[in-house]
Amino acid sequence: MSTHSITIFEIPLILDLICEAISTKDVWACRRTCRLWCISFQPYVWHRVRLSRRTTRPRAAIQLLQQNAYRIRSLEVHISDNVLLGTACTRLVHLTCFGGGGNGSGITIRCNNSHRRDRNINLQDPQPAIATNLIAQNPHLERITFALDCTLLTSEYFPVPVLTALQQSTISTLELDLRQTYNITILAAILCYCPDTLTELTIDNTTARFEHTQFVKELKYVGGIKVSIPPWREFRSLVRLILRHSFKFQEEAILFPLLRHSPHLRELELPSIRMSHSDEMVSLLIESCPNIDRMLRFSEHDDLTHDRCLDILLAYPGLIELAFCYSEDMSPEVIEVLLEQSASTLEVLEVSAGFDTDNRERMGGCIERVLMQCPKLRRLKIVHEWEMDATGIQLVDLVKTHWASGYGGSGTLEELSIPIGSREFFCLSIADDDDEDQGWDGQEKPNREQGEAIDEEQTKLEQRRRRIDAGWVVALARKLKALPTLRTLKLWWMDPVLSLEDVLQYLREEEDFKEIDESCLRWMGLE
Repeated sequence: MSTHSITIFEIPLILDLICEAISTKDVWACRRTCRLWCISFQPYVWHRVRLSRRTTRPRAAIQLLQQNAYRIRSLEVHISDNVLLGTACTRLVHLTCFGGGGNGSGITIRCNNSHRRDRNINLQDPQPAIATNLIAQNPHLERITFALDCTLLTSEYFPVPVLTALQQSTISTLELDLRQTYNITILAAILCYCPDTLTELTIDNTTARFEHTQFVKELKYVGGIKVSIPPWREFRSLVRLILRHSFKFQEEAILFPLLRHSPHLRELELPSIRMSHSDEMVSLLIESCPNIDRMLRFSEHDDLTHDRCLDILLAYPGLIELAFCYSEDMSPEVIEVLLEQSASTLEVLEVSAGFDTDNRERMGGCIERVLMQCPKLRRLKIVHEWEMDATGIQLVDLVKTHWASGYGGSGTLEELSIPIGSREFFCLSIADDDDEDQGWDGQEKPNREQGEAIDEEQTKLEQRRRRIDAGWVVALARKLKALPTLRTLKLWWMDPVLSLEDVLQYLREEEDFKEIDESCLRWMGLE
């Protein structure tokens, strides 16, 4: 292979084996390779195509791509790429414009002799916004993704013809994965030009930053050209709105208009905002979006108080899914209201038990009630932001009393994920028969108030108790695995004193656990 040859065409195949076999080959090394590909891997090779961003593209590659364009169903292309496909992609339903590259424009040069001029070059002095022209050339698109991890979101990628084509399209899904600086006006323009057919919208700006906190009502292009942005319209078909990370300082420009013009929403993931705007957001949400039955929120900020959480739960009876996880302690009162409003319909619950020990104990009782009172519950996940703090409930009793006996309403439970540790480390059970003076092995509990004065014998006793607890965890996992409906179980071992490796080693040495079911341990999710 010559020193200046480059791989400019990557195709993620459906068949992993084929993908493995060809991943290291330069498929455009010669015309013969192109013909071989064309014969050997049709038609599967063309269902999903990814065009790597390069400064050159051999003529054979261009011709083969154009000849098979009608087979392509999913196309990934750099947003700055000058891809010459036109209207040939008659079956294209999913277009992904990605970013990346070592320089500002996202163009990566991987040619050792880049100064050498190639007669087959068709990307010399590439013009921006060419890839987005595929939106206008393919009105049958159903899904568009902008995965701009290393590329700025600027107006040059969205000239007026592209925005007009977006508005006239029939796409149902739009995903904006923004990882670099973007202008609020550009984002607002894209949203204002969305078609009436849009049903799902995702905006993920997990690591992105934005320019200008105020919304400007016109786009500026190179050469001083200015184009006014149309007013917000109602999203007539939008039922799923996912807003990830923080929308601080973007409330008036992006968040509030989205909520105000989405009256048919059924699923919503709320982002972090400024505390000063939380009351307005909740009021606007309740007023504008009355049909929500799936409410999600994953926030690192305490910008939504318990009162606002209660307002949301009271406004939306009959929730199917609730995933509310944030750094402030989750009040048991929130679960109480949830059960009053949505016990008969709830299928998915994901909550944080908070930091405070007393609160976690109260939450343990609430979770037990959830398992008892929610007949349609399919997935339950208890999360916590800090791994050194564990949360959980006395699952052994729940298995014996509620699940294994066949009553309690949770026979439909399919997925369970709960942090768990030794009983000395956490105890969220509020059972009346709990004896705090006795350990599981019947011996007296070590006096923790002695602190550093605890002698070696008591320390060994504590370690043994933890190992015995680990045995109960494994036994619990086996009982849970025997449940007919439970498919996924995650018991996250959270004990900071006794590592999981020590636990498993101890269990293998014990007579009762000589034959540890390794598949059972993997199924448990003990990691």
